[in-house]
Amino acid sequence: MTLFYCYFFYGSFHAAFDVYATNYKWKWACGGDHCIWIVQEDGFYLYQVQKDENVKKHDWERNI
Repeated sequence: MTLFYCYFFYGSFHAAFDVYATNYKWKWACGGDHCIWIVQEDGFYLYQVQKDENVKKHDWERNI
């Protein structure tokens, strides 16, 4: 299995999570083999082709 994991940081915030894996769950969530992530001030959104919308998946966490 292929797995992509990312760590993000922005000012006093951070986030870390899987951004893609080669399994059925990810293929359905992304709508195929390519995932489109949108990063905004309130969190991380995954574009879902089936719904033609961005779905919030993760929040930023405040650094301690």
